[in-house]
Formats: sequence, structure tokens, C-alpha cells
Amino acid sequence: MASEPFNEALVRHLRDFVPLLVVDLDAGGIVRDLNAYARVVLGDRLVGRPFSEVVVDFVGGFDLAALLTPSEGVYKIDLVTASLAPETYFVRGLVNGSTTVLVGHPDFAGTERLRDEVLGLNRQLSTLGRQVQKANAELRELNELKTRFLGMAAHDLRRPIGAVITYTEFVRDEAGEAMDPEHVGFLDTVLTIALGMKRLVDDFLDVAVIESGKLRLQIGRVSVEQVIQPAIDLARLAGHRKSIEVVTDRIDGDILVEVDAERLQQVLVNLLGNAVEHSPPGGRVTLDARCDGDRLVLAVSDQGNGLTADQQARLFAPFGVVGTQKTAAERSTGLGLVIARKIVDAHGGGLRVESEAGAGATFVVEVPVSHGLREGPAPGSSPPQ
Repeated sequence: MASEPFNEALVRHLRDFVPLLVVDLDAGGIVRDLNAYARVVLGDRLVGRPFSEVVVDFVGGFDLAALLTPSEGVYKIDLVTASLAPETYFVRGLVNGSTTVLVGHPDFAGTERLRDEVLGLNRQLSTLGRQVQKANAELRELNELKTRFLGMAAHDLRRPIGAVITYTEFVRDEAGEAMDPEHVGFLDTVLTIALGMKRLVDDFLDVAVIESGKLRLQIGRVSVEQVIQPAIDLARLAGHRKSIEVVTDRIDGDILVEVDAERLQQVLVNLLGNAVEHSPPGGRVTLDARCDGDRLVLAVSDQGNGLTADQQARLFAPFGVVGTQKTAAERSTGLGLVIARKIVDAHGGGLRVESEAGAGATFVVEVPVSHGLREGPAPGSSPPQ
């Protein structure tokens, strides 16, 4: 058997056994082949992938185009090895047409420097991680204190506000006929303000309960009629003052669902109330209630000014002010939708808005339910109207 020519044997030995990095790239910087040493250092998986994937570039100074351009220059680059340990190499690009062969040898001093930098960064990250954990613990403690204070303050305010409402209604009902219209108007103003304060206090209490993690749903089997009717009745009272019609496309009242009826009513009261407040006098608010498979879908639509994409993005933020104008200058706490979403989330469902500026808005509630069809109305339910 003839012996291998000396030059070819020398090239094969240098290619396969000397710690020399040889990487064959195409014109786009994709690795086409690696020598044996490069396969050990960088891994076989690099073949067919961009060479830049293994380059460590802390300062954004790596320029692959320079390596792919004929030049006598030698570049120092940092590479991530197959063992994930960084190493530094001096490389030169040997260009032949559309092919570039990167040839490089280790820079041991540079590798030590690079590893020291990585270790230093790891220590900084560990320190920052401990600082973040400490800051998060402090924030959690402050949030708990805030929640407790909010709950206590709201609870203490509820009784005097309730007394103001009770006595104002009593005086107006008992002595209203003996008072002149101006004084009756004063009482109505006091009552309106007190009712607004009560809503604010109720919202604060709900937020305190939710943020403390103490929101507990009282799941029961009820008819859809029992869920939606109380909210519709309240919305019709509010709509009557603005000549707004509240209508509903509802499913059969004898369909049963398993939800927290009181909490879901709270969601609907908020959504329907917002719809009335944002609809113009003489407009219409619609509640569509239906079962879609194993989900109860409740959609509340209004004829207001609608919401832009930016307003929708900020809609569910606590105390969020989205800039929408209510048609009768009604005031809001900015918490109603936050509470509504939390209640729906607790049911394992979702609350979303569908709207375009100038085209009204539709708020859609979807909650999973276990429901039986045509099993008769739940106790105490009323027939659909």
C-alpha cells in the first residue's frame, strides 16, 4: 500500500489533531463544516447554523462581514464552547470565492480574562438577585399593610355613610312635601354624594378582600335568570333617568349553571351601569346571555363613543382613567372593572372588551360552568320576561 504524500499527511494531522480551529463558512456566515478540533470545542450541532450563535459579544463589536472579507488581519473573538465555557481565539478569514475558512488558535490569556469577566458578572447577578428578593419581600409587606389599612378605613367609613343615606332618605320622604323644591334638591344632592361615597367604600372593601387573597366564591346551582335578572332591574332603573332602554337576549330561564350568583351579579351590575353611563340619552344597552358549550357567555353592549386601542390597554388598571366621557358627567372610582375582572378570573373565566372609537363597546364575560339542560328551574327562580 502506497504511503500518503507527506504534504497531505501533514495537512490532515494539523487539521485533525492540532488545537487549531477550522470553520468552513458560506457567504452568509452559515457553518458548512468543522475540523475535528472545532467539533470538539464548538459541537457538531453548529453545522448548518449561523457562526454568530457561538460568538460572545458583550459590547456589540463583532463584525462577521469583516471576517468574510479578504484581509490579512487577525481578529480576537470570544466563543461559547460546547461545554458552555467561554474561550478566546485569534482567527483569520481565508476567503476563496464564496467560501470562507476561519482558522484560529486559542488565546489562553484572553480566555482567563473572559472567564474572570463572566465570573464577575455572575457575582453581580447573584448580588442583584438577592437585592431584588429583599425588595420584593419589603414590597409584599408594604402591600399587605396597605391592604389592611384600606380594609379597616373602608369598614369604618361604611357605617357613618350608611347613616347619612338612611337619615337623608327619611327626611326627604317624611318632610319632603313640607319643604320647598330648593331644599328637596339639597337633600337629593346629599343623597347622590353619599351613594357615590358608599360605592367607593364598597369598591375599596372588595379590593382589600381580593388583594388579601380572601376572595372566596360561594358556588351554587342557580338558573341563568337568577344570575342576570337583579342586575337588569337595577340597570333599568338607572337607564330610566336617562331614557335609555335596557334590553336582553337571554337563554331559557330553566338552564342551570354552577357559579357564585351574587358575585357574578356584581360583575353585571358594574358592566350594565357603565354601559348606561356611557350611552347617550335615548340610547339602548343590550345584555346577551347564552351558554356556549360548557361556558356561560354574557355580553353587555352600549352605544357610547367606544374605546381606542390605547384606552383599551389601560382599561383594567386600578384607578385607571381612560379619558372616555360619560354622557351625564357620572363619577367613577376606577376600580369597578378591576374588581369585575378579578371575580371573573376567580371563576376560571375571562373578561374582555370589543370596541372601536365612535362605535360603542361590548364587554364579554365568559365563565366555565357545569350546567344541565331542561332540568327545571332552580328553587326561587322566576320565569323569563
